[in-house]
Amino acid sequence: MDKLINELDALTMRFVDRMDQATYEEVEEFVENREKLVLSIQQKWSAGENPDVEPYKNKVARILSYDSAITAVIHRLKQEAEQHLGKTAQAKMQRTAYEPHFTPDAYMFDQKK
Repeated sequence: MDKLINELDALTMRFVDRMDQATYEEVEEFVENREKLVLSIQQKWSAGENPDVEPYKNKVARILSYDSAITAVIHRLKQEAEQHLGKTAQAKMQRTAYEPHFTPDAYMFDQKK
C-alpha cells in the first residue's frame, strides 16, 4: 500500500509541476495511470491488507488537494477542443454555401416566351 500511494503521489506531483503546458495526450495518460493506481489501492484496501489509514491521511489529503487544479486543466482543454470543433463546423458551413447544389452532369434548357 505504501508503494502504491507513493507512486500516486509522485505521479500527481510530476503532473502538477507541468500541468500548465500539458497537452491532452499527457492529461489522458495521467488520468489513465492515476485510475490504475487508485483501483490497485482500492483492491488492496478491500482485501484488508492494511487496515490502518492514519499514516496515509496526510499524503492522500495532499494528493486530493490538487484535484481542483487538475479538473481545471481538463476543463480548459475541453473548452479548447469545443472551440476548435465549432470553428471547423462553421468553416464547413461557410464552404458549403459556395458549393453548387446541382450535379454537374445535369442539362438546363432555356425556354423562350
